[in-house]
Amino acid sequence: MTNLSFKLNKPMRKFSSLILMLMVLGLTSLSAQKSKVTTGALNFDQGRYEDAIVALETGLADPSQFKKAKDLAKGYFYLAKAYYMSLGDTSLAAKFPNAALKSKEAYDNLLATGEAGKSWQTRATLDNLPGNIWAQLYNNGVQLFNNNEDEQALQHFEEAQELQPDHFLTNRMLASAYLVLEDTAKTVTFMEKAMEVYKNKYTTLTEEEMATNMEDPSY
Repeated sequence: MTNLSFKLNKPMRKFSSLILMLMVLGLTSLSAQKSKVTTGALNFDQGRYEDAIVALETGLADPSQFKKAKDLAKGYFYLAKAYYMSLGDTSLAAKFPNAALKSKEAYDNLLATGEAGKSWQTRATLDNLPGNIWAQLYNNGVQLFNNNEDEQALQHFEEAQELQPDHFLTNRMLASAYLVLEDTAKTVTFMEKAMEVYKNKYTTLTEEEMATNMEDPSY
């Protein structure tokens, strides 16, 4: 019977060892990233939002390493929520000064995975997330605008408007920010948008209904 066994020469053995090493390193890297996402999710569930953000940012540093979109989506979901929840902790304000913007960025990345609203979290939870992020972006924008930090205010209003494009106050404040920054064309664009929203949503309401609904995220 013919013996089919053979020995690799020295260069081939080195090459094979290198390939094996690269494969192991690749698997180790993927495992480490998924582990960081898991750690971040656990930290979030335990109310440790700073630790959650640090772990999730590390785990999501190279999205291309994730083989399954659902694992990537889970990371972005928890990252968006962790940044949002950190806004309620004044001790974290200096560490995460752009938390509202980072929350919106993570939410956008979540939507880009195409996995939003699937088995790893409830549909209702996801539906609440954009409204919560919008409110924080809008409120931060107003505060920045009142403090004459106009460019930062504009950035917050722009991100808020993406989440609630038909909200009257968001469009009005966006127009105001562009006016202060002397961008006439965009001032007109968003003032016209605000007037359109006002006409479509408010003109048929009573004064009491108007006062109530103007503070509603859907407006």
